[in-house]
Amino acid sequence: MYKIYCNEHQLVLSSREPDSPEDWSLVARYHGKAKLFFPILDAMEKRTGQEQIWVYHENVEELWAVFLGLFVRVEAAGGLVFNPQGQILVIFRRNVLDLPKGKLEPGETEVEGACREVMEETGLRQVTCGPKLGETWHIFREKKKRMIKHTVWYEMSADQVELVPQAEEGIQDVRWIAPEDYLISNFSTFRNIRDMIRDTLGRAEMRSIGK
Repeated sequence: MYKIYCNEHQLVLSSREPDSPEDWSLVARYHGKAKLFFPILDAMEKRTGQEQIWVYHENVEELWAVFLGLFVRVEAAGGLVFNPQGQILVIFRRNVLDLPKGKLEPGETEVEGACREVMEETGLRQVTCGPKLGETWHIFREKKKRMIKHTVWYEMSADQVELVPQAEEGIQDVRWIAPEDYLISNFSTFRNIRDMIRDTLGRAEMRSIGK
């Protein structure tokens, strides 16, 4: 299964129909024609709200390959950084709450890029990189071309108190915040970021229960 975000809408590509079709704005079966995606992408780009779209095909890898072929791909990496108090590090860019991340440079590994971007955007002088948390896929437009950004996320730790936002990248503020405060906040944020943090905290809670 693959999850892709665009304009706060979520598109799921799967090998089967959803268990609860009524929970989805649109459920469609892929019949081998890439043109199925064009009206879906147009609607995701133009409509506001948080629609849920599900497309399925018995060979999800084939479906995924066809879907990726519609975009220019951008590779990026970032970090979910925790301090010793259990708070997470967030940035505010153009008044939107986000996590530090950015495009990979030529020859750079995902881990290297994630650590570099986190330090550059937040002013941290040192981070300790932990396990890979997962990846997100986000669709956007650049010079009329449809782009898909693949971001790999790592869990990190740091204990620096003084933070410096990278102003040249449009970052207005950097701060530590309790995860539960983030999830219930009214800050403008991105759905893929919120879902990723929620999934990470959910896995951590399950591990704690299992001990």
